[in-house]
Amino acid sequence: MIKMKSYEVVSFLVLINSAIVYYYTKNIEYLITGIFLSLAILLGIKFIFEKFVA
Repeated sequence: MIKMKSYEVVSFLVLINSAIVYYYTKNIEYLITGIFLSLAILLGIKFIFEKFVA
């Protein structure tokens, strides 16, 4: 079983969701926004956890 933290799971789900929305709408803006949102969640929360929590 792969161990992932909750923010990694949320980031991955946002990325999958944006890929699915892009597949059905063929609107590249949704895909790009999803990728940047996913990276912001992953890197932002990872930075906060490493800096202030751990």
